Amino acid sequence: MFQTCATTLLGHLYNSASNALESAVPPEVVRLVTQAMQNHEDSIMMQRAGVWGITCFVVSTRNIQTVSTKNVVNVLLRSMWKFNINPYIAKTALRALNILSAQGDNIAYMQNTGIVHSVLIAMQHHTEDIEVQTEAISTLFHWVEANPQMHADFCRQQGMWVMHSVLKMPELDAKSRERGRQIMEACEDF
Repeated sequence: MFQTCATTLLGHLYNSASNALESAVPPEVVRLVTQAMQNHEDSIMMQRAGVWGITCFVVSTRNIQTVSTKNVVNVLLRSMWKFNINPYIAKTALRALNILSAQGDNIAYMQNTGIVHSVLIAMQHHTEDIEVQTEAISTLFHWVEANPQMHADFCRQQGMWVMHSVLKMPELDAKSRERGRQIMEACEDF
């Protein structure tokens, strides 16, 4: 319980208006949050607090390099996988993955984490949650844009079918709809 409260508090501290874009999170804090998530992987409260904390950390561009580790990506994906029906965990973890994926340097270490599969599973489990779909499309867009070898993986994982279904959502914003179409066009030859 203490770790959950501490992780939530850290997330709030780094997400406050005065700190969000100026603060640099110490690497030890990131390690403690991911360690707490690993130690309490069956606790939905710990996972919610952990994905929130990590997402708050990556909002600051100063923290991207500190948070950009395979371990952080793995705990986010594991949390999404373990609690795949929880929309809060899905959208918050996807937001962090989206931010990390937008940094081209991060694609290399994220490549063998199963991110495409995990994002597509989240999209399938949360078909009615527009925030999950928007973050998922944006994350996948960064992958397709920077990593053409992932096109085949996207198609093997039924990505075309999932994306086609999501693009039918009337409430999907224009930017997400365009990115979804671009993903499908880039992958149509596979």
